[in-house]
Amino acid sequence: MLNKVNYFLLELIHENINQSCHTWWFGRFCFHTHSLYGRWKLFDNQRVGFNFSRFGINFVESPKFHIQDRLLFSKKKKVKFMELTTCLWFNGQARQAALFYTSIFPNSSIEDHWITPVDTPGNKEGEEVYVNFKIFNQSFIGLNGGPQFPHTEAISFQIPCKDQAEVDHYWELLTKDGGQESQCGWLKDKFGISWQVIPIEMGKYSR
Repeated sequence: MLNKVNYFLLELIHENINQSCHTWWFGRFCFHTHSLYGRWKLFDNQRVGFNFSRFGINFVESPKFHIQDRLLFSKKKKVKFMELTTCLWFNGQARQAALFYTSIFPNSSIEDHWITPVDTPGNKEGEEVYVNFKIFNQSFIGLNGGPQFPHTEAISFQIPCKDQAEVDHYWELLTKDGGQESQCGWLKDKFGISWQVIPIEMGKYSR
């Protein structure tokens, strides 16, 4: 539930997001973080970088990732709240992955992309750095960051299916062309992303 304190914090985030993402968002919220690439400068005084929180989860800091656009508004209460966006790191396969996922899931689409005008640590001038897309109307970023960080089963996405036919449908699509089957509804697709394809009824047995 959003109270006055939370509203105040969100106002500060909104006001500071284009001025200094690191000073407020990562300095005050994540605590004990350290940076990857030292928040390298791209152009027009814009900086982008990755921060590791004390729990090992990575956070992206950059106005170029449309952070401000993801501040949503409640119709009943004029309160701003932030939508989390999942950033998936790829080694030059971000667009192929985005096309693959948006072809499988409903309410999915490619939104936009960004091509770097200068060389960056992970990309050459003129290369596509990231692709914004949606799966089930949820926002994702496909980032071409290089080979440093391959995907693992430490993070996976659950797909709650209404029946066995839907389970088989997603299972077959996600494991084709090089995907790997695992146990208990787990699989890994050809890009290394892990999924849990499970029936909705499964939730009854985990309570």
